[in-house]
Amino acid sequence: MIITLPFALLLLDYWPLAHLPIPEDSENTSLFFKKLWPLVLEKIPLFLLSAGSAYVTVLAQAQSNAIAVKGILTFPVRLANALWSYLLYILKGLGLRA
Repeated sequence: MIITLPFALLLLDYWPLAHLPIPEDSENTSLFFKKLWPLVLEKIPLFLLSAGSAYVTVLAQAQSNAIAVKGILTFPVRLANALWSYLLYILKGLGLRA
């Protein structure tokens, strides 16, 4: 969950805190990015902590053989698993049993 924290804080900056204007034309788009940049810069330490956490997690999982080696599962198998997992997640969110 720590990985998503900087992105969640950026989302909060947009809504409900309204630190960013809603772009309606090209002029507002440049203002949007001008105001976005300082908000991203202030969250760089959190992005770095998230990246470090992800790295340590992958190392720990790899050492305990909790993740499959890249060559064992092919890309189509991984893609099918991801799509199936998303479908099950949506069905569970709707209260349906899968």
